[in-house]
Amino acid sequence: MNDTNEYLIFSGHSLIRSSHKTTLEVTKESNLTKQGTCIIGVNASKSCEDLNPEFKKKISNGQTRVIITINVNDEKFTIVARGHPSLKLTDPEDIVIRKSSFVCDRTLAIHANKAASDVPKHIVNLLKDTNSRCSMEIKLKTVISEIFS
Repeated sequence: MNDTNEYLIFSGHSLIRSSHKTTLEVTKESNLTKQGTCIIGVNASKSCEDLNPEFKKKISNGQTRVIITINVNDEKFTIVARGHPSLKLTDPEDIVIRKSSFVCDRTLAIHANKAASDVPKHIVNLLKDTNSRCSMEIKLKTVISEIFS
């Protein structure tokens, strides 16, 4: 991967609900409870802490568009969000994508156009299967605002 892309794999879990309306999360944790309604995957190969330093530098820009593609078997689901200068990207367990502007050490991107509740039901059903092949690809694109006078 180059410094504008990251890739991670994760597992499904029988308790995945994918019903949270403002966030979506993958975690390195292997356990999941019914309260984890934003979690779509467990046993993730990376957390915020594990991301490439150059990738972190580029995502920490308010002009960066973050394109997250979730692959489950042969199905895809894409989210578009934004980077931000306040992103800490230090959490050792989780990656969280948010519709809001809230930032903490687990936040990968903000102002997302979709959350866990927007994942199509047929993909949620695949995510409940621990044998599904699950991955997340994160691509960064810098949006350059041109000012005309």
